[in-house]
Amino acid sequence: MNLYITEPKTKISTENNKLIINRENEVNKIPIGQIENLSIHQSVQITSQTICKLSKEGINISWISCGDIICQTGIYNARTIEKIKKQFDVLNNKKLILKLASKNISCKINNQLTYINFKEKNKKYNTKKALSTDELLGIEGAAASFYFKNLSKNFPLEYQFKSREKHPPTDPVNAVLSYLYALLYKEFTIKINNYGLNPAIGFFHKVKNGHYSLSSDLMESFRVEMCDKIAVKLFNDGFDENSFSYEDSKVKISNQVRKMLITEFHRKLDEYYITSNGFANNFNGSMDEVIHSYIAAIEKQDAKLFKAFKS
Repeated sequence: MNLYITEPKTKISTENNKLIINRENEVNKIPIGQIENLSIHQSVQITSQTICKLSKEGINISWISCGDIICQTGIYNARTIEKIKKQFDVLNNKKLILKLASKNISCKINNQLTYINFKEKNKKYNTKKALSTDELLGIEGAAASFYFKNLSKNFPLEYQFKSREKHPPTDPVNAVLSYLYALLYKEFTIKINNYGLNPAIGFFHKVKNGHYSLSSDLMESFRVEMCDKIAVKLFNDGFDENSFSYEDSKVKISNQVRKMLITEFHRKLDEYYITSNGFANNFNGSMDEVIHSYIAAIEKQDAKLFKAFKS
């Protein structure tokens, strides 16, 4: 179970191998053995004894704010150091970086264009033509601009937007997309940690303080399925007038919408689909496969082993 607790003033403790969640109007008790990951809002209080208990059980704890990860409990140990060393080796191999990034962004663009019914445009945004990561970044940006312009048409007229706006989101759709992307980013960060890799050491996104660049890299090909499609569905189902608030040029989503997005996101994780090979898999399993393929690629220094998600 991936457990999210976002209500302000909530207090978390443990008792008899159960997690005690004390909200203002109710108390819930969940067996610790049922919990895989715990994500809590920065305003939630959790005892140090609980943090130690969950950490000993191998349960990852993430502190979040508006979908962003503030900090996490880590699981690095001596058994993971060889994998992390391989990650650093990649940073010094420009040819491998370009091949990995090209495959990754190619799948992302394919998924975007397929969703908006412009798959024939793939030739225009051919990542194989890029001779450097800077050129690849330009191709990705041009494809993204075209994609979001056309994606907007899938939303109700009153919610259609001009472009992707992140910091801050200036309309309800961009606010929802930002939150969903943050959930995907968090999910990959947890998974990457669990596989003994360092999520801060990526291959395409710039390595910098405060950013899990590998999470940003590996989530790219899942953005359409795990985020964009959810946003389109929910907006077409309809939001009420209290779903969004406006502060200067920034749009905020309500707690009710946050809960809705979290529920839909985790439902999607468990959704099964038929792969190109004719097998059934869910998106949670597909994420694991992408990480496995990345590990194989960096261990063998062979980009052909890396398999990004392709719809």
